[in-house]
Amino acid sequence: VITVRPEDVTPPVTYLTAGDPKVEGDPFFVTPSTFLTLTAEDLIVNGFASGVSEIRFGLDAAEATTVYTGPFALTGVAEGSHAFVFQSVDHLGNVEPFQARMIAIDTLPPVTVLIHTTPTARFTLEVLSATLLVAPGDTLELVAVDSGSGVGVTSFGFNETLVAYPGGALPYHPQTDGEKTLRFFSADRLGHVEAAHVV
Repeated sequence: VITVRPEDVTPPVTYLTAGDPKVEGDPFFVTPSTFLTLTAEDLIVNGFASGVSEIRFGLDAAEATTVYTGPFALTGVAEGSHAFVFQSVDHLGNVEPFQARMIAIDTLPPVTVLIHTTPTARFTLEVLSATLLVAPGDTLELVAVDSGSGVGVTSFGFNETLVAYPGGALPYHPQTDGEKTLRFFSADRLGHVEAAHVV
């Protein structure tokens, strides 16, 4: 018995997913240890699909030439944004137009600075001394910057108790609080934690 199947002229569709840690968006932020997974399906049209033959991808390349064999991480890839292209082909040679996503490798933690404002001046303290003199009327603030996935949380504490920094002036009043040890640091949205600053 010869069965005539409908012609398959529809290419597969490929999907990119990432494990943790990751931050969705454009670009898509990951670490060098985040696993990327490609999956594809050959859609059934008129009751028939020949099935996915292979998935291909490329990094910083005009074409997807590397055959996908399983989840992988971008270990050893340089910090910053990279063009990631991918596509699939079915058993009848129907090739999916390649898809492109920008993927950014982020390995660096945020940088947090202490802002000391007096009635007459404003100082950004990037390198802290062992002792900071704060007079009545002065204010202290924290500013965190992250060039990659973004600042997730800034933490601070006086005399070891750490809390999330809500923004604005730190709750320190020299005339009543006396001498205290301030500790602060930030973490980005991928979990990279900055070394703590102590003053």
